[in-house]
Amino acid sequence: MAKPKEFRGNTNKSKASCCVPLCTKTGYVMEDGRQVSFHSLPIDNSERLKKWFVLMRRDPGPLFKPTKHTKICSRHFKETAFLVTKQGRRFLKANAEPSIFEWTKDKPQRRRLDRKGEITSQSGLQSDKIPSSSGAHNIPNDQEILQQEIIRLKAELEVQKEAAKLFQKERDYIKTQWQESKRETGHFCMAKIRSSDKLVSFYTGFPSYFEFSQCLEVLNPGENGENIIYIDSKNKGAQKKRQPSKPKRLTVEDEFFLVLCRLRLGFSQRI
Repeated sequence: MAKPKEFRGNTNKSKASCCVPLCTKTGYVMEDGRQVSFHSLPIDNSERLKKWFVLMRRDPGPLFKPTKHTKICSRHFKETAFLVTKQGRRFLKANAEPSIFEWTKDKPQRRRLDRKGEITSQSGLQSDKIPSSSGAHNIPNDQEILQQEIIRLKAELEVQKEAAKLFQKERDYIKTQWQESKRETGHFCMAKIRSSDKLVSFYTGFPSYFEFSQCLEVLNPGENGENIIYIDSKNKGAQKKRQPSKPKRLTVEDEFFLVLCRLRLGFSQRI
């Protein structure tokens, strides 16, 4: 059998070994007959050497002290990293870097968990069934997409809720303005005098409309007067609450205003 050609990097007749983790290659011939060369580390270039250590996942220390005799085999380099002479000798290029390791090799395709809790391979073949909870750490892509869509819809729902609130406020404001304009053209009410502190004081006894409204708020009659208890003079002073099914012409504010007018002035009006 012909003797294998020698390669630059290790001309020692003894078997050379590779310093890359998980690489157990020794000698100059692979199992399939291809030849292997061994090359020195870039000891003279500290920056390049550090980069090689990062790529190799190996740190210098008590158990690893690289020297000029420390070798790395050609299996960790792409073919484009070599310069080959006419005699078949191979040299590493000045910018060559190791890039082929056990942890960079293609791994077998992972099986994924479908919605029914069945493990299927990338080719679509069905395997044994397992509970979906056991595959929680490996969520299928379609479930991730569904989860993202749910988050997006929730965010959109919150925006729509805020828009609905603003619309309701605007509607209430327009309704209030309409009611006030209607009152101003109708019966005697607080809306006609609240801009005048003098008139408010005359009819209610409060210095201004601000004190009047603060007192009404403390009494807490309810938005539609649901907390007001009425005394029925025709039925021996029986008490009853306002019935929501029977809307009244007066607002809660005007009811309170007219009660104060009666208590203070007996419904007389200042001209």
